[in-house]
Amino acid sequence: MTLIKKMTKTIVFFGFLLLCFPKAWCMQTTCLFSAGDDFPEIIFQAMLTPMEKQYLGISDNLRETGDLNKFYSFTLFDIQTELIIVEFLNVYCFSCQTQAPVLNRVYESIQKDNNLRGRVKILGICPGNNFREIKKFKKEKAVQFPLIPDPDFQIYETVGGQCGTPFILMVRRTEKQSIITWSHIGQISSPLYFVQEVWDALQADLHTIVKKAREKGLIKVTMERPEPYCSDMEIKKKISLSMESRGLKLRELKKVALSNDEYVFIGKAIGQDGEKTFFSKMISRNSVCDICHAIHFILTFDDRGVIVDFDPVHITKYGNMEWNISEIIRTRKKLIGKSILKPLGFNPEVDAVSLATMSSALIFNSIERAKKYYRELQQKGYISQ
Repeated sequence: MTLIKKMTKTIVFFGFLLLCFPKAWCMQTTCLFSAGDDFPEIIFQAMLTPMEKQYLGISDNLRETGDLNKFYSFTLFDIQTELIIVEFLNVYCFSCQTQAPVLNRVYESIQKDNNLRGRVKILGICPGNNFREIKKFKKEKAVQFPLIPDPDFQIYETVGGQCGTPFILMVRRTEKQSIITWSHIGQISSPLYFVQEVWDALQADLHTIVKKAREKGLIKVTMERPEPYCSDMEIKKKISLSMESRGLKLRELKKVALSNDEYVFIGKAIGQDGEKTFFSKMISRNSVCDICHAIHFILTFDDRGVIVDFDPVHITKYGNMEWNISEIIRTRKKLIGKSILKPLGFNPEVDAVSLATMSSALIFNSIERAKKYYRELQQKGYISQ
């Protein structure tokens, strides 16, 4: 085989990988928090079994009624240990599923080692997942350490929501601080490698880690919104069609700036019942999975906050395949007529598109957050109070 043919095959191969897994190759390696940073003060709320409570060493600082599983509220400072491994995972993420046996072996290695047991604890946080999904995942994957639901992505985004899952932080505890000593984005395949990182984290000098982070002058990474795969002109055309989806004729369309570099399109449409005002927002969210695409869709609602249209611009399912028309229609039926001012109550068993549960969860969560746009439009006088 000639050199040119070899080079051509290599280029084609990598081109195929980029096409199928663009985020895996272009994923940013920076996160909101990394070595030398303080772990943010977060209150975790979760249903824990007596064994999980005993493992973490937390007290009954908040508990509701229940027999086996009780509801606890706690922070990292309530966990009795020296080093805490915080793993962010989603139960539908393929990489997270593949990594589960690896973390199980790490957990077992720590528990069997007299020099590590008690000094190191593992805590899993599941962005976009509820207690029921976590319970099923723990049973299927034989996960022994506690997993905490984060259905609204609040914890995930506070710590590093643009990184994707799996995402791991090692946090050293002192009397006054919880300092991150190590972070990793993506799948870990070697338990031995990970356990060595645990030893390194325990032996690391915290003063040196913090000093090095400050010397580098690290700039805090802000949450970056992914850009949609179309031009401003194409977005405007899609929004016009969205506003006319009920057989109305659009006569006016303007772009209005909101806070945090956000914007909304306001349109006036004429129909048999007279003039109506609609508001359209292009919504983009980074994927929760490390190899999946970001999602982009247009949400259109009226001056009462009622959803009148949902238009996917780019939403994919397993294998980064785009949704088909039947999946789009099915989701539209679930959303149109609902109010952005009220919780949608996402139920993955009923509301999710097959093989696109993570994307579905992000869509419902984004729409529930859309009430902030409505409130700001009211404050600016575009919607009557």
